Amino acid sequence: MRHPLFVCLAALPFLHAQTPTFQTGVSQVRVDAEVFSRGAPVADLRPEHFLVKDNGRPQKVVHVSQGNEPLDLILLFDISGSMEKTVERVAASARKSLGQLRPGDRVAVMTFAGRPRLLSGFTGDFEAVQRTIENDILDEPFEGATRIWDAADESARVHFRQGRNARRRAVVMITDNIGQKGRRDEDESLESLWEADAVLSAVVIGNPAFARREKRAIHVNRLAEETGGGVLESEDPGDAFERMVRRIRGRYSIYYEMPQVHPGDYAQQRFIARSRPYSSPVLKLHQSCFR
Repeated sequence: MRHPLFVCLAALPFLHAQTPTFQTGVSQVRVDAEVFSRGAPVADLRPEHFLVKDNGRPQKVVHVSQGNEPLDLILLFDISGSMEKTVERVAASARKSLGQLRPGDRVAVMTFAGRPRLLSGFTGDFEAVQRTIENDILDEPFEGATRIWDAADESARVHFRQGRNARRRAVVMITDNIGQKGRRDEDESLESLWEADAVLSAVVIGNPAFARREKRAIHVNRLAEETGGGVLESEDPGDAFERMVRRIRGRYSIYYEMPQVHPGDYAQQRFIARSRPYSSPVLKLHQSCFR
């Protein structure tokens, strides 16, 4: 029996060589995908379960893996004045959430309000990450504006400075999603995330005291949608944080040979997920990225 699938995807260039090359047969495109059926993740999908069109041309999927590649994850905490109690609850659940990660994964921790700040760089020492969340973040002053786009842009730049590698790149923003304008606009932040091959997701905790500002506030939603991430809204920040880390760790990587393109080309991908080989499509999505 076929069940409906829900898929979140991002098209991320993955290069076997250490320096960028754009010749067919030398490089591959990696599609980062999240697949759900009835709210639960779907496991054990194979290449024949996916169809990919790149700029309208069908592509052969050469490999699919689920959660095997090492992950570079940035935890990006909103420390504006409205977020202190929320971050305390996230910190209390951080050990369990970090338990979803695997040896070889790395985590960096950032905060933002008026400006983004890198508290600790990428490390595989999850106990050190735990201490950073429990101690350093909670010692920060919770005040100031919420520059969501500036924070997303800077997190992309932290990823970009790692250079080309085979690691999956993700950002999880914990925020009430009520932001203000900063130095970067939304399109600039989105391009930075594309160029860094980073998927941005968000844990959004509602704040009734600020609800009246939501219609004119700056949100993270489009950045998450167009990088292939997700937005998880919850009144329980600890549980939501754990679920989001688990979701990111369990995403699929789908590979196909990169067509002949030029550096900087703007590509549009079309993805179809099927519940079984050769069945009728259950969902079609479109995604765009820079080469």
